[in-house]
Amino acid sequence: MGHAWLGLADEYSYGSNGSDTGRKKNCVSKEYLTKLPWQDLIDAGRVPATPTMSCTNDNWYRATPSCLMLTLYEHKLCGWCQEVGTLTLYDTPTFSITYPSCPLRDETALVEAGGEIRLHTNHRMVATGNMTVRWDLLEPGTDVVKETLCEGADGLCTDILVP
Repeated sequence: MGHAWLGLADEYSYGSNGSDTGRKKNCVSKEYLTKLPWQDLIDAGRVPATPTMSCTNDNWYRATPSCLMLTLYEHKLCGWCQEVGTLTLYDTPTFSITYPSCPLRDETALVEAGGEIRLHTNHRMVATGNMTVRWDLLEPGTDVVKETLCEGADGLCTDILVP
């Protein structure tokens, strides 16, 4: 899954040096040590502050000393690979989350009267300020808005009780 679906590189070394410049989704060369792609996870305490050397190439770096991409004895992906995986899945246009539902732009969700609906969002989507949620109650059998139940940005309006 890590290679095929998420495009992650092996985090163990092949025993040779690679190019001194470049970046893979979960490995970076020396040039990226001053601008680590996982810096926000360091700030949040989810990965160590010092990158670990040896990621596919002896002279490349990875976010953590242990990860499923390093050894099959690990039982999970490290925090950075989990984050890369989440972002990759959300950026894949043909990927569909069936439950919990993740509606696409202008998608309609049908909920019975008195029902409840919850929109599950990735914290990175909310943090960027690029997300707006609007819940409209439509006239039955039409696209005519009867009432706007809630409208908001940055993660507001994620839980709605339908009257």
